[in-house]
Amino acid sequence: MVNRKPKASIIVVSYNDFDGTTGPCLSSLQKDINFNNFEMIIVDNGSDEKTIECLRSIETISNLKVLKNDSNLGFAHANNIGARYASAPILIFLNSDTIVPIGAIGALCDKLEKKPSWGAVGPITNSVGNEQLLKCEGKKAEEILIESENWIKNSKNSHFQTTQLSFFCVALPKATWDCVGYLDENFGLGYYEDVDYCIRMSSAGKTLHVAEDIFIYHKGSKSFSRTPKKVRELMKRNRKILIKKFGCIAKQNLFHLRDANLKVLSHYIETFSHKNSKGIEFRFEKRFKLAEEQMPRGLIKRFIYTRKLSLAKKEWRRLHN
Repeated sequence: MVNRKPKASIIVVSYNDFDGTTGPCLSSLQKDINFNNFEMIIVDNGSDEKTIECLRSIETISNLKVLKNDSNLGFAHANNIGARYASAPILIFLNSDTIVPIGAIGALCDKLEKKPSWGAVGPITNSVGNEQLLKCEGKKAEEILIESENWIKNSKNSHFQTTQLSFFCVALPKATWDCVGYLDENFGLGYYEDVDYCIRMSSAGKTLHVAEDIFIYHKGSKSFSRTPKKVRELMKRNRKILIKKFGCIAKQNLFHLRDANLKVLSHYIETFSHKNSKGIEFRFEKRFKLAEEQMPRGLIKRFIYTRKLSLAKKEWRRLHN
């Protein structure tokens, strides 16, 4: 029997609450992919005994490796360990607090196989701080996943280039990883290491893309178990590290969600044609509604932002005349 090389290595960092994070994530992956064609690497970051017991129970699954750290050494460190063990031509970094719909992982791999010039690709989701965000009305995972199907139906083969991808789920060729290097472990437990990596990918000439026809559910913040105060302190610390490292380039990549949405609306306007009008009209209206909800508090910023939205809407209407 010939051992075939896996299509992709999927790396998941586990930390406590197996039943609420890694367990459901793994179950969704088992429904989505054939583990004979993929390599699954779970890196545990010093979880409690209950989670360790759960991880022991899944170690017999074919093509699944469980790597255990004695303590929580951080998001970057754990993912770097997983990447060292990866053997596939595509790496997929996936948060433990995600649920993967059927077909999503294969679709991410297909994008990279069909677009060999791409440096990385990420899906859209319900919880993220950049233009990968899809506004969802549902509250439960099941409701959001059903809602996302309508978006996907109106987004066939739609994608756009960006400067930032969230590492809640990102797929990249092993060649990109080998070129750019490992995640910077100076960011400790987490936050901004993905911003750092995206800046480094762009600096290396790699392009980053958002696939609007792929959705992955993200609980958001469930993979961290720290108090809001500690989270704020960690984000402040890591933001300083990023700015010290990259200066003005870092500040250019620390944009607000409202600015990211404006960029996507501009992309829709630039690429609009009556041939693809139905899908793009649906996405424009959805994103415009989200943009309206992102109003700045300050009067001057609010005026400028409202003006930009008004101009975007005016240009959009002009295209339909």
